[in-house]
Amino acid sequence: CTFARFGSQFAVLESVCLGSSLSLRTCARLASCLAINSYAHIGASLSLRSMSRIASSLSINGCARFGRSVSVLGLGTLGSSLSIRSFARLGSAMSVLSFVHLGSTLSVRGDAKFGSDLFTYGKLYFTDTTYLEDAAGSLKATVGGNSAMSLTNTGGTLHGTWYSDTVISVSDRRLKDNISPLTKTLGQNFKELGSPRGQNPIGARASHTGDEDQSADATTFGWVLRQLRPVSYNFKKGTDGKNMRFGFIADELEKVLPQVVRELPGEADSVGGKKKGVVYPDLIAVLTAMMKEFSGQLKAVQARVKTAELELDRLDREEPMEEP
Repeated sequence: CTFARFGSQFAVLESVCLGSSLSLRTCARLASCLAINSYAHIGASLSLRSMSRIASSLSINGCARFGRSVSVLGLGTLGSSLSIRSFARLGSAMSVLSFVHLGSTLSVRGDAKFGSDLFTYGKLYFTDTTYLEDAAGSLKATVGGNSAMSLTNTGGTLHGTWYSDTVISVSDRRLKDNISPLTKTLGQNFKELGSPRGQNPIGARASHTGDEDQSADATTFGWVLRQLRPVSYNFKKGTDGKNMRFGFIADELEKVLPQVVRELPGEADSVGGKKKGVVYPDLIAVLTAMMKEFSGQLKAVQARVKTAELELDRLDREEPMEEP
């Protein structure tokens, strides 16, 4: 009940039975080594309130069963390595409240579930040439050694050729402001960029009659159409560089329609500043406005031709030409 000392060594060659319970209130020291050659049964639970030190290694050649749970409240150290040759089951959950160090490599052959959050620093590799990385404030995806996608806090950039079944652009009226007719915006561009001395498109009064307004629109659209220079080209690098493309040069288009030109994200070039791109879907509205204007002009011309034909027919009936 009070104190028992077994000297420096306690040896049991065959079997020892300590009843159903072995209770140590203060301290138990088993020297530097505890060797069990055959089998040890420690009941249903082993409870250590303070600290357990198992020297530098714990070696189990056959099977070790730790009940349903192993709970470490303070610190658990498993030496420099934990080697499992066949199978390890950690129940339904493994919880680490502060920090766990798994060496330099963690290899998972099948499936791994990481709860709600997974933090990684540096590159996240899938293969040697396919990985995700944090590069200069952006998330960059590299596939097969080629840049595939870059994400920033304002959007991102898709590199190479991408395919999509459907592309939908947001266009709800409730999301837009400062809505005005395109002819008005293009007329302002013509006054500032195309018309000499900032005159109105036809060099007339600020308020026009209906015919003068149509003439002004025709002059504006004619100027825009004359300034547009469609070209064919190849990209200098990239997976699509081998294919010929049709389009416009952003630097030239900016002098006519600056509203459809954007600066691309990234560092500025030492020669020409930041690279520029074109919002090609916006050109559909410009071309549609031109077609409407030219369609109206064509109808007016057709009406005049019809009137002229009727007048010629009337003159032929009233004053027929004599046969030579």
